[in-house]
Amino acid sequence: MLWERDVRVVVRLSPDSVTEAVARYIDDHGGNSWVMGHEELRVQMVDKHNNGVFLKRTLRVVKDTKVRNIEHYHLTNWTVNSANSCDQVVRLVLAAKEARNRLGATTPVLVHCGAGVGRTGTFITIWCMMESQQPCTSQTLEDKLTFIRKSRMSMVQTEDQYVFIYHCVTHYKNNPNKWNNQQVGK
Repeated sequence: MLWERDVRVVVRLSPDSVTEAVARYIDDHGGNSWVMGHEELRVQMVDKHNNGVFLKRTLRVVKDTKVRNIEHYHLTNWTVNSANSCDQVVRLVLAAKEARNRLGATTPVLVHCGAGVGRTGTFITIWCMMESQQPCTSQTLEDKLTFIRKSRMSMVQTEDQYVFIYHCVTHYKNNPNKWNNQQVGK
């Protein structure tokens, strides 16, 4: 999917763990090779930066003679059934949005966690609600989540995740000066 959809931004919302079935993009030495179907992709880490909130890696992906760079954002401390910091998640959304805008607003953003529904749905809903011009109310949140669930049924699995979305979005919308002109992805 990364290659065929021309994905240039990946957001990973899970730690490296033996208990979560999440593929690692690169090995500990900064390289890897994937075989997907009949395609082989070679992956090399070009750059890595830890801003204290998340890891940002620039990955060079090669298929045959074609080369693409992918910006990979990895929030390493959001485990299953755990709460996270609104500041951390909002900063990650803003960094991924900035990367997408810089790389081309039509490039898809791949977001995933372990199962691809709980943390992933929470993150996507926060992103969508942050972009919305409407205030964050229980009704606008329910409407947005209903829309998102048309694409993937189980997005946002718990009441705690629902409440977390509300807190993150209101935190973002109620503190616009905090986020303006901030270097969130660095």
